[in-house]
Formats: sequence, C-alpha cells, structure tokens
Amino acid sequence: MATYHPDDDTLISFAAGKLTNPLGLILACHLQSCPQCRQRAVHFEAIAGELLFSLPATQLSSEAWQSMQAKLASKETTPSLDQRKYRSHSLVPAPLQRFAGNQFERVKWTGITRIKSYTLPIADKRFSARLLKIPAGVAVPMHTHAGLELTQVIYGGFSDGQGHYLAGDYVEATPHHTHQPVADKDSDCICLAVQEGPIRMTGPLLKWLNPFLA
Repeated sequence: MATYHPDDDTLISFAAGKLTNPLGLILACHLQSCPQCRQRAVHFEAIAGELLFSLPATQLSSEAWQSMQAKLASKETTPSLDQRKYRSHSLVPAPLQRFAGNQFERVKWTGITRIKSYTLPIADKRFSARLLKIPAGVAVPMHTHAGLELTQVIYGGFSDGQGHYLAGDYVEATPHHTHQPVADKDSDCICLAVQEGPIRMTGPLLKWLNPFLA
C-alpha cells in the first residue's frame, strides 16, 4: 500500500476534470494502485455532483441541447470514477497502456547511460511526461528542478535522502528540492515522471549539461 499520496486539492481537481493531460495521467496511475485515494476521489466526485444538482436550472440553447444529446449517445462518454476499471493484468498501469503498450519490455527506451527514458506523447504547454527506468542500485545524478516534478513509482523503489519510495507512491518535488534518487539494490525501478520544466544538474562535473537540458 502506498505511503506517499497526492493532497486533497489535487484529488478534487482530478475528480472535477480540471487537470491537464499529463497531471491527469499520473493521478490515474496512482488511483489504480491506491484504494485509499481512489475512495477519496469517488467521494469528491459525489460531492461535486450534489453541488451541480443544487444549482438553479438554466434554459439550454438548441445548440447546447443537441451537443448534450450527441455526447449522451456517444459510446465514448467517460464513466464516473467508481465505474472505471483500475485493475490490469499487465505490469503497465492501465492508464499508461494507450501510450506505452502493455509490456515494459516493448517500450522504446532511449538513453546513452544506464538510465533509460521514454517520452510520452501527452505533453502540454506546461508539463511533459516520461517513463524512467533506473537499474538496480544505480543513482541518478544530483539535481534540482526548474519547476514542479511529480513521480509515481510503478515498479521497484528508490531513495533520495528525503524518503524511501516504493511501488504505488506518489512523490512531489519542487525547485527547493535537491536530491539524488538511487534505485533499490534488489530490482530495477520504473517510474512515471511529470515535469514542469527541465532538471538542473547540481554536481560540479555535470553542471555544464544544463544549457542542453533547457
């Protein structure tokens, strides 16, 4: 069971459909693995539904009425949180399978070091998303962040001097955090990372890379 979770404000934004695609994706992956947060998200969605029904009725235009009817008739309407299937028989979380397939072995990993990554085609103007694969016992170079970084541990675990994170954990880092994640020695670590900006190397030997990471 996860030890690190998103806060209630984030869960409320997810339940209300206000998160951008990269943020919504990482929240959906966390909800798949965390019954506690999934239950709270369902609760917040129910509250939002009650508030909606409490609003005074408004006359719809003919265009809005036709649009609503078309959405109701469509097979692609999004089910509510308590109806969504968060379980998957694959190692790849169900929300990720649309972008990465259902097996991590088939992901087109790239990288010139032992640490590999795969950029997901789901970026927006503010956030990007990628998968990271860190071999067992390997350390990511010491770095900080230009903006917010969210990490969902999918497989394995890592430590960074500020905590020990295992599969299911949701970790938030800000530009005030400087850390060096190290994968656990007993297995590789696979994470989904959503970043607001590039990382900034802080080690004396790698600072020269920062202009190329912008």
